[in-house]
Amino acid sequence: MTTSSATIANTISLMATRLAAIVAFLLLFYQAGSGSLLPSDDSAYARAAIEGTRGGRLADVTWMGHPLFEKGPVLFSAIQIGGLAGGSVELQARLPGIVFGLMVLLLIFRIGLDLGLSRQASILAAALCLATSVFFFNARRPMTDIPGLMFALAGFRAMTIARWRSQAFLGGVMFGLSSLCKLTSPVPFIIAAVAARIAGYRPRADSEPADTLSPAAWSVLGLAGGLAAFLPWHAWMAVEHGSRFIETYFGYHLFGRMSAAVVGTGRAEAYLGWLASRDVVGAALLAITFPVAMILAIRRNRPAFVVLLLVLLPLAPLLVSSTALPHYLVPCVAGTSLAAGLAADKLLKRIGGSRSRLVATIAMAAICAASFLNSNLKDMLNPDYSPASKTLCQEMLADRSAARIAGMFDLHDMAVPLYCDMNMDLFVSNPGFRAAVKDIPMLKPIVRDLDARTIRGLADTGEILVCEHHGLPVLKSMAAASGLDVRVKSVKGLFAVSFFRPGQDGS
Repeated sequence: MTTSSATIANTISLMATRLAAIVAFLLLFYQAGSGSLLPSDDSAYARAAIEGTRGGRLADVTWMGHPLFEKGPVLFSAIQIGGLAGGSVELQARLPGIVFGLMVLLLIFRIGLDLGLSRQASILAAALCLATSVFFFNARRPMTDIPGLMFALAGFRAMTIARWRSQAFLGGVMFGLSSLCKLTSPVPFIIAAVAARIAGYRPRADSEPADTLSPAAWSVLGLAGGLAAFLPWHAWMAVEHGSRFIETYFGYHLFGRMSAAVVGTGRAEAYLGWLASRDVVGAALLAITFPVAMILAIRRNRPAFVVLLLVLLPLAPLLVSSTALPHYLVPCVAGTSLAAGLAADKLLKRIGGSRSRLVATIAMAAICAASFLNSNLKDMLNPDYSPASKTLCQEMLADRSAARIAGMFDLHDMAVPLYCDMNMDLFVSNPGFRAAVKDIPMLKPIVRDLDARTIRGLADTGEILVCEHHGLPVLKSMAAASGLDVRVKSVKGLFAVSFFRPGQDGS
């Protein structure tokens, strides 16, 4: 290839990279400020960030007025910083995941180049990651999985390419920040970095003739960087909140979820069920390409060995944890996407002629696009997951009755306090529901039993309970037994129930 042809090829390649980045941003950002958040942790974390902003707290947030020890401070601070730009609560909540998600795609691309993959194959690896529902759906959520993965990948890359003290220390800092998103996020990637280093892996693009860091210096500097990021917040929270923080943050959310299924269903249903229903095309592609990485690793191909580390090690926590939720698959998408990129690179190199390689690249890009549309089109066009809660709250805010909501009844819908903008309690009468929520630390301070005395008190204060259809007959029956009447406001399967004594207005 002549110098002129090489320059043109490099220019086209760079333009393709930038175009891919722009497309990824547009897809992730599309309709991000519309719809509503999931009525689960998404709404709770968004509400916690709002409470933190109002209380002037970036790193020690509350939920429903009580300290929240669920996760580290990075997500909440990112939502609060994103909120400075204004926009809907949905946009403020989703923006950090979108930004961190774009950085994950960039890191997959860069690690692909480090592994010696062509620019086309590295772009395809990032494109396949974007196409999966596991990545796209979770990148548009106010959750810790995508930020945790981003910092963990950044730490992995910094540690594996480290030639200088600053790189090793920075890698440790990235791992520490990953732990401040989600405590266990960096662990598989720390192990992968150590294993890759021991195996003698070096990025092919590296022109350094030899290491300038000894293994001891590499380890000490990485550990120092990690502790510098990890320790201050954890120490401060332990001093500020004492045993409550330690028992909840470490005891419940780390060891408790390993020993008991705190939330979520069985592993097969949670993980395989998600892939079967949401990521059929992507799962099939990865099932085909993963054996390529395995075969190459057996043949002592070091980049393939690194890819296997990034595939298999993030799977280990899923096998250890008794709690199983689909978003736990997020750490696995980087390695599996790189496995697909590795297979694409080998295929492209076997195809003779630039025209044929171009056709093959376009075909692979078309497969990624088809996979994306199959898995993510609905979530991209209409990210509306709590329409009833949002509509009910909008109507109650408009007529000023939202201020009288005492709480939810046998209903675990965290979107209600978010969109009604109220701290509220969780009233229970169903034994099964109580058993499901009684051991969850963030819910313990707000769980209350509902009895006749409590209902009469609600009638005296004019307060309201929000329930679903299964709770409405129970509330009506309990009210009648207490000699009370009820007034019901219904919106899309949710009910706002107020109690009053016969002869009262009831409004």
